[in-house]
Amino acid sequence: TKQSGKYDLAFTSWAKRDPSVHELLDQVRDMRIEFVKGLLSDKFRSDEELEARARLFLVYVSWSEVIFRQTDTALEGEPLAHIVRIIAGTAGS
Repeated sequence: TKQSGKYDLAFTSWAKRDPSVHELLDQVRDMRIEFVKGLLSDKFRSDEELEARARLFLVYVSWSEVIFRQTDTALEGEPLAHIVRIIAGTAGS
């Protein structure tokens, strides 16, 4: 959803004070990483590269809407499709 990154930021702050929230946040992060790895697994055989690319994608998606200004339809100037191609290893193909 739009602006979900700010909720991630709030939960991260809360997790620093509450161990049960920290545990839940870790579980959600791990589920997200596994999901993205599943999307990329056909392209990369190295577990290290797959993990790194999944983490890069999640950081980008989670924080881009916090860092960049929102417009009515997207993040201003967000080259999401190109960034996904870079992370997926298909840029320039």
